[in-house]
Amino acid sequence: MKNFILNVLILIAFSSPAFAQKGYLFIESVPDSAIVTIDGKFSERYFTPVLCTLSVGEHQIEIAKVYYETETIKVKIDPEAVTRRMVHFVKQDKFKVGKGQDMMVEGKYGQLTIISYPYGARVIADGEELTMTAPVTLSNLTAGKHRYSLIYKYTRYDTTIIVTGDEPQTATIDFRALKDDEKYYAAPQVLTKVVIVVPGCEYQTDEPTGKLLIQGVDAELKISTGDTGIALTHKELAEHRDNNKELSLPKTELTYFFEPYIDSTVQFDISTFASKKKKHELRESLTPKHKHFHVPASFNSGKEVNVRIFIEDDGDIVFRYW
Repeated sequence: MKNFILNVLILIAFSSPAFAQKGYLFIESVPDSAIVTIDGKFSERYFTPVLCTLSVGEHQIEIAKVYYETETIKVKIDPEAVTRRMVHFVKQDKFKVGKGQDMMVEGKYGQLTIISYPYGARVIADGEELTMTAPVTLSNLTAGKHRYSLIYKYTRYDTTIIVTGDEPQTATIDFRALKDDEKYYAAPQVLTKVVIVVPGCEYQTDEPTGKLLIQGVDAELKISTGDTGIALTHKELAEHRDNNKELSLPKTELTYFFEPYIDSTVQFDISTFASKKKKHELRESLTPKHKHFHVPASFNSGKEVNVRIFIEDDGDIVFRYW
């Protein structure tokens, strides 16, 4: 199976040399929004997909989601390198208790990979369009008939696929063979450069409650292009201070490069939490600011698109693209 984030090249410029002892873990899951726990620490919990900053060496990662079997993996983090992991959850079997407390498996689930030629066809599964384009792997499908539609440019292909649940299955649709009088080419991709400037922030943990205290601006960013995406939490980039009880991050500039298809849209979801007092405040007591932006990849008629996001000291978000 191909890794759908290979098109995402992450270049992060940090102002502190301390980051040389850090590495990065980009972890995705199917389905997403799973809870990621690092080294069993309650304070180190995130939701997939997420880019985590970790110390160099081995870490134990637990990925959990309700109704699915919890996955535990070990990863080795190298200095200034991005380690990538994809987790496909296995759905917990449904059981029925009969006489004599016998357990009988009711549910049976399978896995289906849908491939289109050219790549990039939109996929509608049982009436719902997926956020990712083909090729795409669907896990934990209930055994039985499923209806799929693939759309590439102005051509639509409808089919019914029976998922057996016995072994992984693959379905391939070649749009080039559907119309002999029309030539099909893979949709061109557009280089998109995203620069994000975030202010500094200090973090503490409230000992009695375990809740997060901040002084400065804490930010959460999610960038997606339909088939690829990245989520970043400001706190993940912070370094321990000398007392080893606080985390601190100076003003930082981050640069990302994406190559979305020209007929897709790059979406930005940004949330900020700003402490207005010159002391640590409970993060959850602050009113967040949310912004959503989207930029068509075709904005510059196939030429490079530049995006700049500047987060001000009061949490306001300035968004520009050209």
